[in-house]
Amino acid sequence: MARLVTVIQVVLVGLVVLFAGLLVHVYAGYLRCLRLLDRLAARRRAAAPGAPPEPVTHATTPLPHVTVLVGVHNEAHQIIDRIANVLDQAYPADRLEVVIASDGSTDGIEQLVELRFGGSTPRPVHVVHAAERAGKSAMQNRAIATVTSNVVVFTDADTRFAPGFLTAIVAPFVDDAVGAVQAELLFAGPAADGPPSTAGASQGRYWRTELEIRSREATLGVLAVSSGACIAVRRELWVPLDPAIGEDCMIPLDVVMQGRKVAYAVDAVAHDCADEDLGEVVRTRARMTLRNWQGTWSRPALLNPLRHPGYAFALWSHKVLRWLSPIWLLGLAVSSVALAILGHHPLTAAPAAGVLVFAVAAAAGGLAERRRRRLPICSSLYAFVLANTGFFLGLVYALRGTRITSYR
Repeated sequence: MARLVTVIQVVLVGLVVLFAGLLVHVYAGYLRCLRLLDRLAARRRAAAPGAPPEPVTHATTPLPHVTVLVGVHNEAHQIIDRIANVLDQAYPADRLEVVIASDGSTDGIEQLVELRFGGSTPRPVHVVHAAERAGKSAMQNRAIATVTSNVVVFTDADTRFAPGFLTAIVAPFVDDAVGAVQAELLFAGPAADGPPSTAGASQGRYWRTELEIRSREATLGVLAVSSGACIAVRRELWVPLDPAIGEDCMIPLDVVMQGRKVAYAVDAVAHDCADEDLGEVVRTRARMTLRNWQGTWSRPALLNPLRHPGYAFALWSHKVLRWLSPIWLLGLAVSSVALAILGHHPLTAAPAAGVLVFAVAAAAGGLAERRRRRLPICSSLYAFVLANTGFFLGLVYALRGTRITSYR
């Protein structure tokens, strides 16, 4: 009996180390690994003989024809400002068009756009409208069929481009190896009195880390994720979307599957607003996890380290293992408590004590959030729990075979 207990204790220690290691890798180790690989790659480039080739720029090649595709559903209240933001870009008028993909809008957005922009500007603005809601991805498929531009930039009605955005996002396309370009998306919370909520503050920290990961993945040539609010793709590489999966997931995967790479344009800056409502943050995270989980597994070759080692390492570390982090958290909690119960040494209770401290601190952060206050560490742990709640719900939906096609 004593030997069996010892064996169980060893297994539990192994599980605690495994689950803790997975969590550390996903939320800290992967970024540090990218930094190390980036430094090593930079040293190899610096030590390579000969001068690097002069980069090709748009100074000597013409800017491509660009279509900015805006997906909307009942966005009449902001669509005029959104189109104006695009048309204010310093981009040749004869090489730019705007297509509004209206998914069953009932607020008169089509008539409003036609009244304001129809025939009044040298930069054409078109509306592709569906009377019945088909979903954002289905509307993008329909709108893309009308596009003949070299490059399509995907965006949303509530996103805004900074000056020079279009010129910056098309710049990497001078390299024929580039099939898509991800821009720098920055989030800001809604203007309000008082300190930012846990949702806004935590998303800011999370997103800064996310942007660094994407930038370093692009430098290493393994970027395969994007934001649907500001990504550009060569029209020739477009693959029609499954209505239940978004362009943010599928464009980079399909570009890579066709032998091209995804670049990162840090000078192409777009702005959006982060949700301040915690419930909406959880629902959004669950919806994104579901759609991205289904989309990523639809391209299993990129997850195979024998076929695509770099992309597989990036996708498993950046996406799949992160979505599974609530499983690692639950496994860590259960194995730690079991180890504390079966153990006979004070050290065997240490993991369970750590889990307890984590739970209490996260609960304190939740109570502070209810009072519109922030506790520096506790609020971050609470936001971490909320994010993993969203991941868990998304995984449950995926296991149930749920499919979401609606715009929001």
